[in-house]
Amino acid sequence: AVLQVAALASGRSLALQDAEGQVLAQAGPEPAPVSPGVLGRARPYPAAALLPSRAGGELLLTTMTAGGRPAYLALSSAAGGLTERDRLVLSITAGVCTSLLARDPRRAGRVNITGELVADLLLGRASNEAAVHARAQRLGLDPQAPVVVGLVAAPENPQRGIDVVRRATGRLARERWVELGDEVAFLVPAIELQGVIKAFRSLARSGDSAGWSVALSACLSRLREAPEGLRQARFALALWRSGAVPGPLLRFEAVEDLGLFSLLYYLWGNRAGEAFRRAVLGPLADHSNRTADLIETLQAYLTWGSAGEVAARLGLHRNTVGYRLNRISQLTGRDLNNPQHRLLLHVAVMLGLLPPPEPQPVDREAD
Repeated sequence: AVLQVAALASGRSLALQDAEGQVLAQAGPEPAPVSPGVLGRARPYPAAALLPSRAGGELLLTTMTAGGRPAYLALSSAAGGLTERDRLVLSITAGVCTSLLARDPRRAGRVNITGELVADLLLGRASNEAAVHARAQRLGLDPQAPVVVGLVAAPENPQRGIDVVRRATGRLARERWVELGDEVAFLVPAIELQGVIKAFRSLARSGDSAGWSVALSACLSRLREAPEGLRQARFALALWRSGAVPGPLLRFEAVEDLGLFSLLYYLWGNRAGEAFRRAVLGPLADHSNRTADLIETLQAYLTWGSAGEVAARLGLHRNTVGYRLNRISQLTGRDLNNPQHRLLLHVAVMLGLLPPPEPQPVDREAD
């Protein structure tokens, strides 16, 4: 976060590296690590060495010490033209990094850059082709090749979500995953997808599927579409969390996994979907204690098809079910014996099961 703020303020690229040259964090339009040989030419903080970069531009390089371990911070510009303002940005950023590393010296030896790169791609922070290509190169991905976004949730034990991803994706897990809240997101080249699906199914068959679920987006034509894949996966997991669909494997493109929800996704957050739901359900569209029992009964009737089955499933007397079904017909103006009316009601009820709309993303420049 510190480097991202500095990159936004300066319009330059920054990279923080440890004594071995491993990247700890980076940000900016075209971040690139400095080779170990060049790191040796750094000047101690608060001074900085002005050096040519491999891209033909310039870089400012300083070294700090935290917890007895050296760390290096570089600010670069592919076009050159670094100024005293850039030196000031580097100096302030280096001071903040020194303070943070001194509080937790273990950070100086911890590599977390791949997670940041994955997050940039999934959250749309790499918003131009150059930024996407730079991150893809570091992750070993072809930015123009088809890719799938995966998302694992284990609500009762978030650490288990990480373990599931590692077990199902193997080597891939060390390179292309990131924690997003209590979920773990990962990128899968489409060519590797069937192997990953097979691994998740194997985990489920082994009896190790309780408490977690994995959602896989549609096959995206290129890496830049990753934010849409993340949205699809979040949609599927939200349905699983609410009990609308079973897990543990939820493939967005598989009708057998999401059913009609894979089509209703395109109405998620769309006013047209809510307008349709209200037009069909009438007073039942308002969420209240008064309507909750009627909606539950309607949903059960549309699922099981008979009043007797609904009574057995919900633990109600058959007369109670009959009364509720009559009230539903009166309030909606729909005939439950009419197949077309039942179809309208079924779609409207399912629209009511969609997750709350996600907030609109804030437009950002590529970093």
